[in-house]
Amino acid sequence: MKSKIILTIFIVLIFNLSTRAQLSVLSKSLKKHVEILASDSLEGRGLGTDGKIKAANYIERNFQEAGVSPINNTYRHNFEIMIRLARVKGTNIIGMIEGTHPTLKNEYIVLGAHYDHLGWRKRKDKEIIYNGADDNASGTASVIELAKQLNNLKNKLDRSIIFIAFDGEESGLLGSRRFLADSIIKPEQIKMMFSIDMVGMYKEYGGVDLKGLGLLVNGQEILEQINTTNVVVKKAGDSKEVRTDTKSFIDYNIPAAHVFTGLKSPYHKPEDTAEKLDYEGMAKVCSLMADLTTAIANQPVLEGKEIFEKKTKADPTLALGLKLGVGSSYLNYKNHDIRGKKSISFESGLQTQLKLTHSLFLATDFLYEYNKGKVDDGNIQLHSVTVPIQLMLKTTYEKAYYPRLYFTGGMFFSSHLSNTINGEGFNPGKIYDDNGICFGLGMELNQFNFSYDWRFSTKPVAKVPDTADMLRNGSKFSFGFKF
Repeated sequence: MKSKIILTIFIVLIFNLSTRAQLSVLSKSLKKHVEILASDSLEGRGLGTDGKIKAANYIERNFQEAGVSPINNTYRHNFEIMIRLARVKGTNIIGMIEGTHPTLKNEYIVLGAHYDHLGWRKRKDKEIIYNGADDNASGTASVIELAKQLNNLKNKLDRSIIFIAFDGEESGLLGSRRFLADSIIKPEQIKMMFSIDMVGMYKEYGGVDLKGLGLLVNGQEILEQINTTNVVVKKAGDSKEVRTDTKSFIDYNIPAAHVFTGLKSPYHKPEDTAEKLDYEGMAKVCSLMADLTTAIANQPVLEGKEIFEKKTKADPTLALGLKLGVGSSYLNYKNHDIRGKKSISFESGLQTQLKLTHSLFLATDFLYEYNKGKVDDGNIQLHSVTVPIQLMLKTTYEKAYYPRLYFTGGMFFSSHLSNTINGEGFNPGKIYDDNGICFGLGMELNQFNFSYDWRFSTKPVAKVPDTADMLRNGSKFSFGFKF
């Protein structure tokens, strides 16, 4: 019995020593890559600079040495970017491991990291370099090493793996957008994407995020199964990260996760240099990603969650909600140059939308409204029930988390519950219920909407003897919430 216990302990010790040795070798390789990519000689890898070209050459050489294949006989995806009036050349570096399954090899998993950074600036005749060690030499180094690790397992991968060093991320995710727009790999064939962006602060952050992994059906369960080395994963839910290259893929309905160790480094500052990074932590993250990618590549089926469908849910036939608005109103005399001063007004109540077609709705609101109209010698305060009845024309869209713009136009009808009239010599006589035209512009985002509305009465609210009929006009900014 004792001999079995001793043998078990011995095997565990050997395994741990082997794992530590592998992580040690990996951390040294990662450090070498970062020190080169974040060196002063590359001058911050700014878009369109010689330093960025040197970085692209370095990544391409390492993809070749890793043994990953080019796509269409080249590792380079060149494109042009218009920045102000200048055309700037951009270059993504792309390698691939083809899967072994006869059909699943036509599905792809993308491991990407942007390699560009902020370049350099002049300050008092001194060149200040933004080396970008954590952002994102750390992610680029990880993609290079993942290419080497996974190429050693290429005979055990059902799906194909794409490795991409993206250009132009700091200028607006340009490289990842162009990769998809140019269909280097057809977007519908990509089943999962990881953006490895800033992974050099594992120890200080206390782990790593895989935000967005939950967008892949069973993604979090797969992670739990393969994470045998107890790498601390802090976030791995189904929220969408839009501040890195994941957004470009999310816009194409592709599940995408951000591999990230927080903003613990000097983000977008010259102090983001190679000696500050945690390379042992980077090695842990890299090993976790190799295991996770392998497991995902060999799943029988890969699907995004239902929340990820391109088409939005159909608008209900009838939608109800609340509305709150604040703005200004004024009185003016019909066919007269005299115009009252603007005063504050507000409203609140119910809003409804009756669907007529995919884009056309009948919008009817039931509002309590307060208006105050000032003229030189007096003012009128009105408490009213106002009912705008309008046609609403909305833009169409495909992604549920994108806003819809809309235009409204129609008539309003107001019944005045009470009024206050004051001012010496100011006698408008009877206050009348009024009506008029109304229109507005707005934006709708899921259950929320924001609009700016104008109302102009065509029926007088009051008649002033020896002067002219008084009309009520105004505009309001409104916020609404649909149930």
